[in-house]
Amino acid sequence: MRDVKLLHPDLQPKALRLIELAKAKGINIIITQTWRTKEEQDALYAQGRTRSGNIVTNVKYPHSLHCWGLAFDIAVTINGKVNWSAKYYDIVGPIGESLGLEWGGRWKNFVDRPHFQLPGFSVANLIAKYHSPEMFKKSWEKTSGEVKNVAGFEGKAKVVFEGKTLSAGILAGKTYVELRALAELLGLKVNWDNGTKTVTLSK
Repeated sequence: MRDVKLLHPDLQPKALRLIELAKAKGINIIITQTWRTKEEQDALYAQGRTRSGNIVTNVKYPHSLHCWGLAFDIAVTINGKVNWSAKYYDIVGPIGESLGLEWGGRWKNFVDRPHFQLPGFSVANLIAKYHSPEMFKKSWEKTSGEVKNVAGFEGKAKVVFEGKTLSAGILAGKTYVELRALAELLGLKVNWDNGTKTVTLSK
C-alpha cells in the first residue's frame, strides 16, 4: 500500500516533509510503500525464493516495520520515470536522517536505500506488547504526540512553541512532555539505542 495516511501519525508528517525537502534539492520522490499487509509481505518474501525475481526482503510477516505502519519506501523519479541510481538516494537519505528517521542506506548487512523508518521500535517488542499490527494501530490515536494519561499525573498542561502545541502532564509541580514530540518541535534529531536504552538528541 502507498497511502501515507496508513502510516503511524508520528511518521506521516516526516514522509511528507521528506518529499518537500528532496524537491527543494531538485529531486522528485514518490512514496512506493507504506503499510504492508500479510499478503503483500508474504509475496515479497517469496520473491527470489519460490517466485521469480530478486530477493527484496529477509523477513516474513509481521517481522517488517512496514507491517506495523512504522516504515515507508521511496523511489526517485526523473521525467516521470523511476530511477534507482544510488547517487540520488544518497542525497535523500541524509535528508531523512535530519528529520529523525532511520535510513536503510546506513545498514551494513542489507543496504536498503529507498527505506526509511521511525527509530526506537523493534518488532519483537511490538509483538510482545500488542500481539498484532491491528492492535498496535488501535493504540495510535491514544498515544501519538501526547503524554499518556496514566495514573499519577495530577493534571494536563500545554507546551507551546512558535504557535505549535504539545499536550503535557503535571506531576509535583513539574511539567512532563513526550520527548520525541518535543525534540521534533524544536527541530532536533532523536536517536534511540535500544541496547543501552539511551536517547541522543542532536541538531
